[in-house]
Amino acid sequence: MRRALDKRNTRCILDPMTIVRYIARLGGPAAAARLFCCSPQAISNWIRRRAIPRSRHLEAVRIAERAGFDFNPEASR
Repeated sequence: MRRALDKRNTRCILDPMTIVRYIARLGGPAAAARLFCCSPQAISNWIRRRAIPRSRHLEAVRIAERAGFDFNPEASR
C-alpha cells in the first residue's frame, strides 16, 4: 500500500484503489457512510482526495476488523 502525508499531516494519502476496495468491502459509499456516521458525500470526498482523515484511521481499522478484513492506513509503502 502506497502512502504519503499531506503538508499539514492530517491525512494519509493512499493508493486510490486501496480506498475504493476498502469502501467496496464495506458495501459501497452509502453503507460506509452509515458505519462511519457521516454522509455519503464525505466518503466520496475520501475517494476523490485519496485520503482518509487521520481522525478516522482508528475507526477505519475497527470497522474493517468487525467486517472481517484487515486494513491499516498507516502501513509503510
